[in-house]
Amino acid sequence: MKQKQALRSFVYMGLGLAVLFYAIPQLPEVSWSAGGVFSVVWLLFGVLIIAANLYYLIGVDKERKRRLQHQRNWEREVARTAARLQYERRRRRLFSR
Repeated sequence: MKQKQALRSFVYMGLGLAVLFYAIPQLPEVSWSAGGVFSVVWLLFGVLIIAANLYYLIGVDKERKRRLQHQRNWEREVARTAARLQYERRRRRLFSR
């Protein structure tokens, strides 16, 4: 399933690039008129589509999830160690009297 999603993302990115390169020469020049604002918004939207698909293909999200999982595991281990040390201190106090 992931391979199918990667292929779909690659195809969409390619189509986005093709549409963007095809449309750039035909857009009105950039100015503060309605046509210029439309050109800028349209280009930004095209770049956003390409960037989103590239983000998925590079796998940044997977790396971020892996790092978060590593951090959670580390925090869990620290909490366990702290609880174990606290238990040992209480036990020593109880039996040292």
